[in-house]
Order: sequence, then structure tokens, then C-alpha cells
Amino acid sequence: MPVNSFLDRIIWVITRLGGVKTAASALSIPVSTLSRIKNGESKVSHENLILIAQHGGIDMNWLISGIGKPDFGSEYIHIPIFDTQLTPGPANILDRTTVIGTVPFILERLQRRTNHTDGKRLALFEIKGNAMSPTIEDTDLVMVDLDDTLERDGIFAFCHNNQVRIKRLQYTFSGTNIMSDNTDNYDDEILTSAHSDTLDIIGRVIGRIGKL
Repeated sequence: MPVNSFLDRIIWVITRLGGVKTAASALSIPVSTLSRIKNGESKVSHENLILIAQHGGIDMNWLISGIGKPDFGSEYIHIPIFDTQLTPGPANILDRTTVIGTVPFILERLQRRTNHTDGKRLALFEIKGNAMSPTIEDTDLVMVDLDDTLERDGIFAFCHNNQVRIKRLQYTFSGTNIMSDNTDNYDDEILTSAHSDTLDIIGRVIGRIGKL
């Protein structure tokens, strides 16, 4: 697409971030705000301009003026966002879901904060609902380490009843407790040892992207 005007470049970065909804989640700004910016109906604030440049991995000078190149040298990788709905079948869990977007990360920073050299064993899932509030909120994105499937207490992405779920797991001698952090509105679920094979660990949650 042409990137001759300032608005063209803003739209280009939003598209690079996976579209309005995914970009708004990554930037922690309302979808309606970003949609108005993309449609030329609202000016871009200085704060949002910085966010768009930083999360898009874009040189600010290019974004404002169009001079130079969009990327400022850092190597970026795009981590896929997977849908939490699964299609039936015996295949690998991630093969039974759909990639609904991607979020770019600076590879060097990702390497410093995780044990992954290329990010290929990382995945993002969008939270739906407030069961894990206040730790993780509705529409937040959580990063999952697909190599960390060791059974231990913590927040995990897992498959249960043909659906990807993000919950806190607690292992006991008698089974597994599936726990929500929003204890006022959600009760714990208990899987006895006899039914533990109905829960398939996808990976441990190691981070979140959401509004402050």
C-alpha cells in the first residue's frame, strides 16, 4: 500500500500490528480511538504517536516525515495470537485453532526476558471475560511459553472440554484445582486424579499485554 502521507504511514503501522483491534490491545488504547485515527477522523496525540512507533518497531522520524526507512535496525519477530475456540480432532492443540493476528516484539528484548532465542515457541491468547481479574483483565493478551508444560502451581493455558482456557492451576494429591483469581464471582473447579487426563497443558503464562 502507498505510504506517501502521514495517515498512510499510520494505517501501514496499524496493519503491521495486526489490524485495529489487535493493535489497540497492544497499544492499550480504545479500539474506537484507534479506529477514528485510522479513518482520519481524529488527530494522533503525542503519547499515542510514541506508542504506535514503539510497538510497531518504527523509526519516529520516518513515521512523522516519511524520510528514511520505517525500521530502525532492530530485528523484530511476530508472535501469533491464537483463537481460544478449537475445532474437533486429534491433532496438536495449536493446529486445531486459528491465528487471528500477530504482535511484533523486538527480538533482543524478548531474548533478555525469556529463555527463547527466536520466539517460535511462544504464543499469545486473548482473554475473554473477567475470571482472572484483577491479575489478567478482559481483552488482555497473555504470552504463553509452549515449552513450559511441567505440572506445577501457576497460571497456565490449557485445553479442557475442547476449549483453550487461561486459569490458575493448583496440583494436590487428590487431583487438580482449576482456579480463578476473581474469587467473588467464580468457584474453583476440581479435577480428580481419575479425570486429570482431560486437561492438556499448552504452556505457562509468562506475561500479559493490557491496559494499565
